[in-house]
Amino acid sequence: MLAATLQQTTNDVNNTLLFVFIGWMVISPAIGYMIGKSRGRPAAGAVLGFFLGWIGWIIAAVIARSPEAEARRNQAIAEKMQAMAPPAAPAPAPVPEPQLS
Repeated sequence: MLAATLQQTTNDVNNTLLFVFIGWMVISPAIGYMIGKSRGRPAAGAVLGFFLGWIGWIIAAVIARSPEAEARRNQAIAEKMQAMAPPAAPAPAPVPEPQLS
């Protein structure tokens, strides 16, 4: 009886560990992919996340942006700056020149 209970507990622990391991192997690359995507390098982020876990996420977060990602970021910043700028003041009305007679 005790041996059967111990065997069942061992199986439950093994199943839980397997579930956690498989979950981690899916979630870690997904997070790495999202971090890498923001840097323009989604595949690198996924690979780093898969093999290195949270350390890979940090590496993916600090790698240089791709030129395309940098251009998108600069464009987004420029659009935000334009949206924040006050509207241009209307041009002043022209002053009539005095008539000399």
